[in-house]
Amino acid sequence: MTFGFSPTLFSKEGEDRYGLASKQPAALVELPKFQGDEINAEESGGDITVQACSEDPQVVFHAVRQLARNADGVAKLRWAQAGFQTASITKGTPRNLLGFKDGTANPNIRDPALMSRYLGW
Repeated sequence: MTFGFSPTLFSKEGEDRYGLASKQPAALVELPKFQGDEINAEESGGDITVQACSEDPQVVFHAVRQLARNADGVAKLRWAQAGFQTASITKGTPRNLLGFKDGTANPNIRDPALMSRYLGW
């Protein structure tokens, strides 16, 4: 499990919400609005992000369910995305949760021409 924290966990609108404001890393700031953003306020924001990973979807489901149950009354689930996909043989590599086709090809690090072309080595 991976946990990510937003600046609002430490303080929001100048208020030290949980006694953590003094521990906020200086580099942890709100991201600016990016061109093309179409953010749904009901499914964005929040203080904590949780990424649960496993080779078995039932393990992830159970872990997230237990976290949500234990956080009842303290935290609210705003958005969830299941990440288990079955690869289609005819359609090639499936897209990840961000819409990218990751890992379909990596340049051979032992090929100097490719390293020069893609990495400037």
